[in-house]
Amino acid sequence: MGNPAYGAGKAAAEEAAKAALKVIVPVAVGVGAVIGSVLTGIIKK
Repeated sequence: MGNPAYGAGKAAAEEAAKAALKVIVPVAVGVGAVIGSVLTGIIKK
């Protein structure tokens, strides 16, 4: 059961996932805002 390498790898993967989310979420929000404003501009025409 207790494989230290597995535990360390799992912890590293979780840290990497958290770091990725911190980057991905603002980018996704920014892209969503741009798409939303473009669609709004098209609809208003």
